[in-house]
Amino acid sequence: MDTNDLVKKIAYNIRKFRETNKMTREQFCEKLNIDAAYWGTIERGERNINIQKVIEICKTYNIDTSSIIELDTVKEDNSENIKKVHDLIENCTNHQLSVIINILEVLIPNLKK
Repeated sequence: MDTNDLVKKIAYNIRKFRETNKMTREQFCEKLNIDAAYWGTIERGERNINIQKVIEICKTYNIDTSSIIELDTVKEDNSENIKKVHDLIENCTNHQLSVIINILEVLIPNLKK
């Protein structure tokens, strides 16, 4: 992966974090004192993000830098674990699934810290 591709991947990962946490670009940028339109150019890969800004974002939002800067480009095969989860929830009632979703919404963001 060349440097430009890695920079774009970092910006993409930050965007994924923002969207996963249901933040608009404006909400995300407000806490960082960044112009949302300018940030949009970074998310789209039109501009590069500097390492100081990456560190600031990680500190502000309590993100593990390794989850943003993924140097290991080998994609994990998680199909076996996905199948196990599917098998566990396949026969759950709607109520049980709602409870599981609520638990996961709290648990998963805390696992990334």
